[in-house]
Amino acid sequence: MPISSSGQGFSDNTATKQEQFKYFATVHLNICQNGIFKRHQGKSWLSAKYHFIDLNAGTGINEEYGKGSPIIFLEKSQELNVDTSCFFVDIEQNIIDELKDNVAKISAKTSHSYFSIGNKKALEQISSIIQSNTSNKAVYGLVYSDENGNIPPFEELSKFFSQQHLSKIDVLIYFSATNIKRVLKSAEQENCKRLAEYICDLPKTHWQVRQLEDRHQWCFLFGTNWSNKSGKMGYPEIRKLGFRDIQSREGQKILEQASYTNDELDLKQKPFFPGFEDLL
Repeated sequence: MPISSSGQGFSDNTATKQEQFKYFATVHLNICQNGIFKRHQGKSWLSAKYHFIDLNAGTGINEEYGKGSPIIFLEKSQELNVDTSCFFVDIEQNIIDELKDNVAKISAKTSHSYFSIGNKKALEQISSIIQSNTSNKAVYGLVYSDENGNIPPFEELSKFFSQQHLSKIDVLIYFSATNIKRVLKSAEQENCKRLAEYICDLPKTHWQVRQLEDRHQWCFLFGTNWSNKSGKMGYPEIRKLGFRDIQSREGQKILEQASYTNDELDLKQKPFFPGFEDLL
């Protein structure tokens, strides 16, 4: 994967990813703003701020690929007039410093939080901050993970979402399914699992998966605990971007392609693991 002048990875899929993230953020912000915050305005049990946590924030804007997720999100939330509380994470301090400068150019708010540490410590600190600031009110928002081809921090996310005060925050993960399978096959990391196993371990009730792209099988994965009256996912499928509920036939096919190698699929010898059938 090519590296930008700021040390961030990017590829031919980066522009498409950013456009799709923008569309997704627009949908998610609108639903939270109109379906939750306005509908329950003034209720004592609700935190009226949309909490956005970007675990791989980067510099926010770059000459190689344009606007990144922090700037895209801030511009869209301002356009929709959504009150936000943002947490931006990047392990490199120089990246965070550049991000602060870029954010200051478009946002007058000074309440954004920045973390130049790894995801594990960042999520622990963010959890404490949210709990302290919201006094156990219901908190809505989105955690966004985009590891530039590395394995997403599934274990850290599982611990984060296991906490009751964070259970209503949704998660969007961008990743390469090919890389997850490659690492699993080569045993480069201990305790590496299949994608479907990672999903089983994450405490989210409903999932949508986007159609895989190119040989790296780039993919978006969206998880939520919001159920409608019939018990199904409260959010609509974002079919325009290729998202499918994993309980649908199309979603099951995408999930299997993302979880198993071509040889396993061709031979119909997919390794069994507990919990997989419960996802479907």
